[in-house]
Amino acid sequence: MKVLLISDGDEPESVLTREFGPREAVIVHYRHPIKAMDNLDEIAPDAVIFSGQDFPRHWKIFLVYLRALFQDKNTPFFLLTGDSFDSEEISKSQQLGVTGILSEDLRDSVELKRLKHSLVPCDFPVENATPEVQDSGTVPLEDVELLFSHPDNFILVQARVTSLTRTGLHCSPLVPEICKDLAPHSQINSCSLRIGEDILTVDLELEENTHELIFRLTDTAPLLSI
Repeated sequence: MKVLLISDGDEPESVLTREFGPREAVIVHYRHPIKAMDNLDEIAPDAVIFSGQDFPRHWKIFLVYLRALFQDKNTPFFLLTGDSFDSEEISKSQQLGVTGILSEDLRDSVELKRLKHSLVPCDFPVENATPEVQDSGTVPLEDVELLFSHPDNFILVQARVTSLTRTGLHCSPLVPEICKDLAPHSQINSCSLRIGEDILTVDLELEENTHELIFRLTDTAPLLSI
């Protein structure tokens, strides 16, 4: 498997080499997106990890070119982002079909696990990390994420689920400012809840919006299937 990394720094390459190298993945590191675009046909990556923090003006152009060049396959494209990646950029990434958004330093173990599972279609071997959901009590989860559209402006919200029960969940949005105006009792339907390799569609009601979002599942049936 060949992963193309476009980043001005060395830290992402070190992390990816440590995490992916033992699994026979080749990390091809470019420090300039234009040079990477010039050689993209020859590189033919199985996945692209692009630092939007280092190159905020280039990632959109690069992604459009990638999709046009390899029309026969939907190459996974991940963005490394920092604090400057705001709600407008989140919306643009959704429209352009970005596979996932990760923190710039790639030090988060949950994000690394999510990255590995996202690369399963590229024949990247990963362990089965699907957690068990208990009937009662709050269970910490290591490989769970929630995706939903903001009910007022339809901006995509990507959040890490920190605990999950049969009746509700707690989560932390990757870009918290997007959800600052979400009021308790907001109804958010057709959310995408990924637990390991299982993807469920759930309907939620917001109970509390403080340092985390606390949701109640309005329909618990989907969780009964895992």
